Formats: sequence, C-alpha cells, structure tokens
Amino acid sequence: MKLVRFGVHVLVALGAIAFGAPSDAGAVFDCLPPRNCQGVAQCCTKPRKELLLQIARAEMRRDFYDSKKNRDEAFAKGAWDSPNNLEKAFTQFISAHQDQAAKQKLGLPANQSYPDVPDLTTHPDCTSSIDANGAKLSITDIPKMFDDPNHPLTKANVCKEAVIAAVLHESEHQDRCEAKKRGLIKPKNEGGWARAELEDSADSERDAYAREADALRLMRKRARQRCTTAKKLAENDFKNARERVKALNLMKQPRYY
Repeated sequence: MKLVRFGVHVLVALGAIAFGAPSDAGAVFDCLPPRNCQGVAQCCTKPRKELLLQIARAEMRRDFYDSKKNRDEAFAKGAWDSPNNLEKAFTQFISAHQDQAAKQKLGLPANQSYPDVPDLTTHPDCTSSIDANGAKLSITDIPKMFDDPNHPLTKANVCKEAVIAAVLHESEHQDRCEAKKRGLIKPKNEGGWARAELEDSADSERDAYAREADALRLMRKRARQRCTTAKKLAENDFKNARERVKALNLMKQPRYY
C-alpha cells in the first residue's frame, strides 16, 4: 500500500474478493452477467458479492475524505504536511476497519484476505500510469485491456467492474488536474495556503471515489436493465414492434459503456 504524496494522486483500492463461483488465480473475472449476455439464464445471474463490497468500500472512502473532522485532525498534526497526514490517517482508517461492517452485512468472512486492484497513479502532468510497469493509462483503454491477457490490469484476481471503476477514478483526477491548469477550479482561501492544499487534496480524492462508486452502481443498474429486457424478449412482452426493436438494440450495446 502506497501513501499519497502532495501533487500525486494514487488509487489504493483494497481490491475485490474471490467469493461465489471460483475464478482463475491471477485473472480478472465478471461480477455481473458477462458482456453481451443473451437470454434470461445468462443475463439474470445475481451479482457477485465482491461487487457489492467494492461499492461499499468506495462510498466509505468517499465519506472519509469528505469529513471535516478528518480534515481538521490532519491539519492539526502539521499544517505544512497536512495532505500526507490525511493520507496516513486514511491508511490507518482502512487498516483498522477493514470493511468489517460491509462484510458483516454481506455475509462475508471477517478474517478473509482480499486481493487489491493494482495501484494506479495520476501525476502532476495530468497523466496516469500503472504502478506495476509504469505504463500510461487512460479511459480509452476500457474495455480493450480485457482482450490482452498480459495487461497488468487483467492479471489481478478482482472484478472487471472494479478495474473499470479504478480507471474512472484516475480519469476523475486527470479531469481535475486539467481543470486546475486552465484556472477552472479556484483555490480555497480560508485558512491560508496550507489549509487550501489540504482541502484541494481531500476534495480530489472525495470526488474520485464518488465517481468510482457511481460507476459501480451504474454498471449494476444497467445489468438489472438487461435482465429485465431479456425477460421481456423471452416472453415477447411488447406493445408494438418499435419497443421490441429498442429492446434488441439495448442487448447489442457493450455493457461497459
């Protein structure tokens, strides 16, 4: 696990778990019905609990960075280094809680060890890379990366959906970085420069985890929509031909968009 230094945003995603149907070690797997599923049996399988846990994690992390109490405590430990202090507190928070509430709610073993999504970093020049090999990374790599068995992000034993959300997390950092360069995000002036740096760093992580959580929830929503559509197609439950054509077109769309 890596700490975040000021000026560099690192996604420390605590991964997804191999729970439910077994998966190949060292290979990403679907936590939702497979892409371009066809028929009720294939499109209406239940989401794996790893996906639900990953949503809970992203929302927990979002709320951590949004907390004024956490920001105030990090600032009190040393204003000049408050962004790093907040990251250290985040690491301690994750280590101490380790998803216990979420795991209990989802019926997951409390003592289970969970693989991580590979670490990704967004740099001050607004580019992102994969820590494992330094390769550049962008949102356009979705979903073609899953066609490459040697791609570092396909080797982790985690949900494909979690990997996608992690890339979108970094895309949010990239967008914010570019916006700051263009002067579209004005620095906060309350509390001096050190507090402003802390607020900017915390806001960036909060918004990135929010995008991550929203992306995971959207993927789950679209999977439910495909299931409903598959059922209607199986029963030919449409008012007119136009509705049926619309449903057929929906089933042809790539799931990750």
